[in-house]
Amino acid sequence: MLIWLPPSEGKTAPESGPALELESLVLPELSDARSEAMSALRALGDGDEAAQVLGLGRKSAADAALNVTLDTAPCAPAIALYTGVLYDHLDADSLDHRARARLDEHVWIASGLFGLVRPSDLIPNHRLAMGVKLPPLGNLASWWRPRLARALPDLAGRTIVDCRSGAYRAAYLAAESHVLEIAVVEERAAGRKVITHMAKKWRGLAVRHLIRSPEPGECSSREDVIDALRGLTERPEIIAVEIGDRQLARAGGSTTRVTLVTESTEI
Repeated sequence: MLIWLPPSEGKTAPESGPALELESLVLPELSDARSEAMSALRALGDGDEAAQVLGLGRKSAADAALNVTLDTAPCAPAIALYTGVLYDHLDADSLDHRARARLDEHVWIASGLFGLVRPSDLIPNHRLAMGVKLPPLGNLASWWRPRLARALPDLAGRTIVDCRSGAYRAAYLAAESHVLEIAVVEERAAGRKVITHMAKKWRGLAVRHLIRSPEPGECSSREDVIDALRGLTERPEIIAVEIGDRQLARAGGSTTRVTLVTESTEI
């Protein structure tokens, strides 16, 4: 089982720590690509044009300055750097030693700057979303796609719990794997409503649940992972876990939507 997460725009900047070492990151085959992305960011600078390209609003425009000191800025583990709803509810700090080891073994975090990182990879604070068109690289999802395809190990037949969305998912589709996409709906009197922002909460809780579930050897096949996800109904807020139709891919994999049905928050 692998679990793929998006990064978070919200970050807790480390006040101290070692400088970035690209060769220490997971998939060191991506070091040249990561260096190229960093160079493009430095060339973009930290002015108004940089903020516009990066999609930063008035309140966050100053964050562009983070991208010109990537080589010397202090680094922290990715799982500590990223904050936000998903990571708050994953709550890695409260996991025991065994669960933290499993988190690092089974979870990969997508990144517009680094492609993919492990939770324990030491990276600096930065701002670069996968949906950005970064000169001269262009659309980052398209730019990363062939590079990730070359660097990733053989994932044929592997089960992947995919909590990514949008451009992060487009960067690598894993058509040779058995992908479980986590969706969230809220049961309301007028019918079901798809939720987006707070879906991050439930994805974070789902990842925490999987990491604390039986040992990897007992939770490796697609069916095992689905059974583990069904255990989320032990939470009173989750009414049901519904398994959608399995969509087969030409590359030999499949995609299945797993929908968490939550109780209404309407007053």
